[in-house]
Amino acid sequence: KLYERALADDPDLAPAVDGLATLLRDQGQLSEAVTLLINSAERPALAAERSRLLVDAADFCVALGDTDWAKQLYRDARAADPVNHKAGVALVELCWDTGSLVELAPILDELCRSTDDPVRLRTYLLQRSKVAAELGDRTGARMALTRAVDLDPHDLDSKRDLARMLFEAEQWEKARPLLEGLLEHEDAIPPAEAIELHYRIAKCAHQLGDHDTAD
Repeated sequence: KLYERALADDPDLAPAVDGLATLLRDQGQLSEAVTLLINSAERPALAAERSRLLVDAADFCVALGDTDWAKQLYRDARAADPVNHKAGVALVELCWDTGSLVELAPILDELCRSTDDPVRLRTYLLQRSKVAAELGDRTGARMALTRAVDLDPHDLDSKRDLARMLFEAEQWEKARPLLEGLLEHEDAIPPAEAIELHYRIAKCAHQLGDHDTAD
């Protein structure tokens, strides 16, 4: 009742909004909490809190299982604050699960620009590469994966994927050192793939005019 009384006295009191929303959540009244947060986010005096309030409402919608409404609220949160990292990450997770790849691309681009943490950045770059590949953007897929490999040169799977992409793009000079580097891990590669690896190294050498190595 204290939170309700405080809001009745001052509907623009952000701590009271947060407190009542938390109380409603704890009482299992998630729909009511969502309504409160959305209505509060619309108040001009709470414009500075709008993005955060909408993210909180979206989180509750996820808990309710209403992912479509949650996605819209996360979008609105990003519209209010384009660098709201939490909204972007949540949208990536929801869109990834539902296959909304076209929507994912610009969100991941923004996250890659605004993320300083190398572990998270690498995760976003790997996702961006996969999205680009699914959308037929092979150049974008290679560029994102190249940055991811640079962040963790010891990730064998990523190096194999990048080497394959570069070879298929006939970028022999870039593909060759990656392919040759994979020879160090030949024991961990299936026999058929190891044979293909040697062929690709020879093909790169031949295309680059290094016929002695190719032979």
